[in-house]
Amino acid sequence: DSAGGETGEETEGETETELATDAQGNQYVRKLPTMKNPIDFESLDAVNSDIIGWIRIGALDISYPVAQSEDNDYYLHRTFEKKDNFAGCIFVDFHNSSQFTDPNTIVYGHNMKDGSMFGKLKQFYEEGVYESDPYFWIYTPTKIYRYHIFSCSQVGAVSETYQLTFADDQDFLDYISDAFASSVVDSQEVEVKAGDKIVTLSTCTGDDSTRFVVQGVMDQEYIAVD
Repeated sequence: DSAGGETGEETEGETETELATDAQGNQYVRKLPTMKNPIDFESLDAVNSDIIGWIRIGALDISYPVAQSEDNDYYLHRTFEKKDNFAGCIFVDFHNSSQFTDPNTIVYGHNMKDGSMFGKLKQFYEEGVYESDPYFWIYTPTKIYRYHIFSCSQVGAVSETYQLTFADDQDFLDYISDAFASSVVDSQEVEVKAGDKIVTLSTCTGDDSTRFVVQGVMDQEYIAVD
């Protein structure tokens, strides 16, 4: 892939500062570690400006560009190069921010029989897979995020799993509690707090009424550098 190299854990660098905004709308300066960006987003942008990120799931050897359109149909059956293809590509819900800054960002991918796209997600049912690497990574042109997987579960196709925002902290914590309770992996050591940001990876199950989801909480954030 045009990502090159492995996940950049070992290339963590200096810290840099950035302006951030708190829940009350006040700006403040915070320090973040830097990490060399292994993804050539300039080349990807030349192919398709809808590409907003790249996802890597180490335990499953999944590595793909992530697109976002103005609806959730466009990339169901189009590649990241916008070519018609049944497998489609990995894409973010069009209601979400392209910066992965929402309380819950939904990322969709087809459950392909050949294991491509999100066809391997169900391997988290298998013993030892989650324990081998309980993280996934999302790279963007400016940031790199690491997510600690806290739930892998089968959910209703139309369910509260797919809510992007929450009424208040308790609403979010109740949602997280339900996700832990329905998980098929033992992830009790993972902590998810009010104000955390999660990503929900979603794929089909072969039954129209259900979906399989893998959910991770962002536990590391880096400023991406060339």
